[in-house]
Amino acid sequence: MGLLDDVLTVRDEQGNCPIVVALGEEKLYFLVERVKAIGGCANILIKMGDQVTMIASEHFNGGTSDAEDLSDISEWENGDTTIAMFVTYLRTKPNGVIMPRSLPKGPETKMLLGEKPVSMESIPALV
Repeated sequence: MGLLDDVLTVRDEQGNCPIVVALGEEKLYFLVERVKAIGGCANILIKMGDQVTMIASEHFNGGTSDAEDLSDISEWENGDTTIAMFVTYLRTKPNGVIMPRSLPKGPETKMLLGEKPVSMESIPALV
């Protein structure tokens, strides 16, 4: 057993504890893409200020749930909200939320290399 086995509650089909890291000021779009790239479930560690917050992302297999259903992608304008803002929202949802597999790109959804924007189309697909 590892030191973090009790903390990292999400496990994949092989029993591994997938981890995704993010900064609070990043766009939610990129976090959703990272989680999708490793199979859709992850222990997400988010650095916000001088703290690290953890979110568990697991597959929702249908059925009934008390989680708020945000999975209808047509209800999302885009994924440009910051991860920190989303975490603040999540704290008001004790039963969690059901997210879509991906989010629409918005006007602020861009990668930067130094201070120069990089075309999203020039980045190779992760999956």
